[in-house]
Amino acid sequence: MFFTRSLRTAGIIALLSALLLASLSCGKDKNIPDVSHVPVEVEVIRFDRQLFEIDTTDMKTSLDQLIEEVPFTDFFIDFILAYRFVENVDSVTKEDVVLGFITHPEVRALYDTVQQHFGELSKVEKELQTVFQFFKFYFPELEPPRIYTMVSEYHTALLLPPEEEAVVVSLDMFLGPDYEIYRYHPLDLPIYITRTLTKEQLVARIAEAITDDIVGDSKGGRLLDIMVAEGKKLYLMDKLLPYSPDSVKWGYTREQTDWVKDNEYQMWVYLIEENLLYEDNLNRFRKLVDHSPTSPGMPPESPGRTANWLGLQIVKAYMDRY
Repeated sequence: MFFTRSLRTAGIIALLSALLLASLSCGKDKNIPDVSHVPVEVEVIRFDRQLFEIDTTDMKTSLDQLIEEVPFTDFFIDFILAYRFVENVDSVTKEDVVLGFITHPEVRALYDTVQQHFGELSKVEKELQTVFQFFKFYFPELEPPRIYTMVSEYHTALLLPPEEEAVVVSLDMFLGPDYEIYRYHPLDLPIYITRTLTKEQLVARIAEAITDDIVGDSKGGRLLDIMVAEGKKLYLMDKLLPYSPDSVKWGYTREQTDWVKDNEYQMWVYLIEENLLYEDNLNRFRKLVDHSPTSPGMPPESPGRTANWLGLQIVKAYMDRY
């Protein structure tokens, strides 16, 4: 046990015991359904290649055709390439912005790096096939989203374009923890983030974007409200990725995964002792629900977002019972 303070009341002991027993009783048998018969189509649109292989000798015609074929193109130009924020749109066209982007030497080198690193994405498509089969099994009334790939020059890892059932993946944000540019200004990404920017994490992060879209934001601002909302997302990820290691789904190292499992009781003690469960001041618990190297008030070997993991235990216990 990493906490030395004693519990204040027998009521807290009873509450923690009930939560712990409930979480231990569920999840022993995942009862993974057979989804091999579920028909789905995996549509991975290689927008990165379509954009960079555009005919630059006739930009207007080629770009108009791409916009018609791939609706996401307009969003990419407006927001990723920031055309919407160009002050003098009379003298700068969309064709100018796109041409400047795809012919810039550094961007072109980044595109080549992405192609070498990812190739044809056949393994990713195979993994997505299974994810989408589980998606259709649990949500037969919904259609799996289209998947676009792009090179955004480190603009964002994933996004959900408005008015379109799609997930957009920026492949240049999944080049591995040793990709040097991630460590330099202006990115300056910490290790606890870069270790998740891998090809192996790509499908899990797509599944995470899908669950974010299904569950949505917390309806309340208290820590407990956010815990339950994030717990629902993690629960859905477990359903979409039942064969993936917990560490991949949660974005933890294996050591951090073992740590949260071994210290669940103590984490509940901390939240209750510090009166955090009903706290609505985000600054008091931000690192318990957002990406962080560790959780404040806990040992350095703890991961960030431990409250989200506890939220998963609440949802698991509820689903197991009802």
